Amino acid sequence: MTIAFMHIVHLEFNIVTMTAIILAVGLLLDDAIVVMENIERHYFELKKSIHRAALDGTTEIMLADFAGTFTTVIVLVPILFIGGYVQRILREFCSVLILALISSYIVSITIIPLLSPLVMKIDPHKNRLESLIYNFNVYFVNPLVNFYTFLVRIVVEKKKAFILFLIPLMLTMMVTQKAVIPLLGRDLMPPMDTGIVKVAFSTDGNTSIKESDRILSRMEKIVKAFPGVQMLSSTLGSEPGTFSFGSGKQPQDGSMTIHFIDRFHRKKSIWQIEDELRNKFHKIPGIHYVDVFDYGATPLSSIASTVDLMITGDNINKLDEIGDRIAQRLNHVKGITSVSRSWYMDKREQEFTIDQLQAARYELKPADISRQVGTALRGRISSIFNIPNENGLDVRIQFKKEDRNSIKDFETMLIKTPFGLVPFRVFARIKPVFSPGVITRQNLNYSIDVYGYRDTATITHIHKGIDKGVIDKVVIPSGYHLSKEGEIAQMKLSSKRLERAMMLALILLYFSLVVTFSSWKNPFTIMLAIPLAAVGSMWFMLGFGRHQCMPSMMGLILLAGVIVNNSILLIDFIEEGRKKGMDMHDAILEAIRLRARPILMTAFGTSVGMLPVAFQRAIGLERLSPLAVVAIGGLMIGTFLTLIYVPIFYILFERLKARLSHLVQGLKGKREAAEEI
Repeated sequence: MTIAFMHIVHLEFNIVTMTAIILAVGLLLDDAIVVMENIERHYFELKKSIHRAALDGTTEIMLADFAGTFTTVIVLVPILFIGGYVQRILREFCSVLILALISSYIVSITIIPLLSPLVMKIDPHKNRLESLIYNFNVYFVNPLVNFYTFLVRIVVEKKKAFILFLIPLMLTMMVTQKAVIPLLGRDLMPPMDTGIVKVAFSTDGNTSIKESDRILSRMEKIVKAFPGVQMLSSTLGSEPGTFSFGSGKQPQDGSMTIHFIDRFHRKKSIWQIEDELRNKFHKIPGIHYVDVFDYGATPLSSIASTVDLMITGDNINKLDEIGDRIAQRLNHVKGITSVSRSWYMDKREQEFTIDQLQAARYELKPADISRQVGTALRGRISSIFNIPNENGLDVRIQFKKEDRNSIKDFETMLIKTPFGLVPFRVFARIKPVFSPGVITRQNLNYSIDVYGYRDTATITHIHKGIDKGVIDKVVIPSGYHLSKEGEIAQMKLSSKRLERAMMLALILLYFSLVVTFSSWKNPFTIMLAIPLAAVGSMWFMLGFGRHQCMPSMMGLILLAGVIVNNSILLIDFIEEGRKKGMDMHDAILEAIRLRARPILMTAFGTSVGMLPVAFQRAIGLERLSPLAVVAIGGLMIGTFLTLIYVPIFYILFERLKARLSHLVQGLKGKREAAEEI
């Protein structure tokens, strides 16, 4: 049904939608488990006929089941309209999950009740598999349910016992906030072993193209010696006189793209290979710098590198000095594998300064002299060679190659003046200078970017080192400005969008629960499961070695919708029990006894369905693996905590409500007595 809905709304199969389907496999079990388990309870425990059990069991749980599905859907809706990079990446993912959850609910209240009479086993004899599962239920699930009942009974019988349960919870949350979250770090997107390595290098600014090509050939030999290389492409410089996407390259700039076999068929990770390549390339004489990084190291093609420190100012020589100091400091930041700059002041040129007074004596302007020198050096189109039925060929005149190889040739070059031919040295003073190969600007000021590449270190950890080791150590003169560009800027923007989506999701979640339970208090109790689950997700991420990133935040949003299902089932049964005349304490204990097993089943089933994504069992799943780890950790830890703490908070709120009611009644009585007096 989910795939049929995808076809209707024109969603295609790709790595994002397929990952969503994998995750949905676990989520689809929730509604079916809840309905099927309740039908079974009516059939076996309440001794109803199978058809009556199917009808009553479905009717009894239908509202709570719908509330659980609706809350999960409602938290995903803000992602569809949040805008920016987050929406582009996660919109299809959320759309598939929403379609899967809607399909799941439809099936659970239609197909499951219709098929349950056919699959319910009346024969008391069990086969081997059924006996194994039955024994697991008897020796593990039932004692666990009894343990939860025992803990809640302590709180029920002793009014101050809840303090003993709140202290370890608060300590765990404090440790998570102060120690675990800083250790995790944060990325925009997690690193991924794509099997593709990119190499960007540059030789000295005055190296001939022939020598640069020789260095590139040596680098290609090193690459071809590596096992598992499938494809290699290299470029050097760029074609002059043509338009290109991005900036044109100097003859000394080169790049390589290397395709290796996938990570399941090689022993070394892509980052180990990069480190070996980097070490071997650095031994080649003549290379100015070399950056080796994995394809997709930055999530957006518009981001030049992971770290991009931009300095702007009005003096290009001063920028070169500042950029050099920052690059030296950046080399010592932990997590940075290579450092380069957008330009270097290494291009050796000859600068001639025209004596305007001397030029005026010969009735010449500086532009006249410059034009004649340019013609000799670069050439000038003087005519067109016509070809019948073809476009004409430009005829360019310039000095012979042997006449423009040295400065002396230009010093003795004769400049045409109204008074005859005069040597060029009469008009100009020539001196050697160094200049950048390219000139970059930002907001009409000169700019220089210092780039830093990483392997798997988190962005926040790297920038924390940059703040301490670079920005705090390098003094930026007045009139110059340093800004953090690159991935950190996009990460901050995306994080703000996701935080707004989370806040909107929680607001929508709360008010949807208010309508469902016709209460302002119960939704608070239900939503307390969210921070409990978040604590578990952080510890699981630390154990799996994952970082906080956009997918992990998406996992928290998804988790907020899924984990409240357990609380909804508990609170719904507690409220139903109290409506039937049960004492609050008895209703709580009965709800735990009846709902603990389906809650554990749904948490376990959903978590197992997400394991292939969490363990990255396919190429490309690294990108969304943190989402699955967050969901699994939050469900496993959050479910166990929910069964204890949600009843505790329910009792706490009820006691608070009773005290407030008693206080209001007392104040009302005093006011009435005062009015009588």
